Amino acid sequence: MGSTFPLLKEEGKNPFSLDSKEPSADYVEFIKGEIRYSSLANVFTDQAEELYELSKKDAEERYRRYKALSEHHVL
Repeated sequence: MGSTFPLLKEEGKNPFSLDSKEPSADYVEFIKGEIRYSSLANVFTDQAEELYELSKKDAEERYRRYKALSEHHVL
């Protein structure tokens, strides 16, 4: 089976669908439970919190963009 992207676009429908809910848990606490992120605190002790916050801002912006794509026909 192929993608429905071209068919939806041809029908004038938005081909992008966001099927995940907006995160409700604390992002930083969540990523601290992931080994690749929690190890930052061990390796880069002085920079870990700043990197966590940068990652949080990036994830929030990415979600806003995905949400906007799903609400508006921009593709």
